[in-house]
Amino acid sequence: MEKNNHSSFVPGFSLGLFSGVVGYYLFGTKRGEKTRKKLVSEWESAQQHLTDKGVLGKDIKFDNLGDLIQLAKDELLKKLEVEPAEIKKEKAPRKKRIYNRQAKQKHFKGV
Repeated sequence: MEKNNHSSFVPGFSLGLFSGVVGYYLFGTKRGEKTRKKLVSEWESAQQHLTDKGVLGKDIKFDNLGDLIQLAKDELLKKLEVEPAEIKKEKAPRKKRIYNRQAKQKHFKGV
């Protein structure tokens, strides 16, 4: 009998549980609403600080942290002289599995 590999279940479940708790706190409670407002305020001040220090160009504005991360990734790839197309791995074409019920019934698995 094959041993099933469930090694990714526990970390995935834990990450999902943690994300759910954080989401509930931020969007479902009064304290979470205050925390969200504080995070937005901190992000705006951090963005201003980065612009003042010259890390960010004055013409660049970000609505969220995801935009900053995407720009940083693009700039890093440009400095490393790596084309984005080189990063994407070509997927090998999958072989189609044909389910044959009769062939499956012929194999005796035992009791």
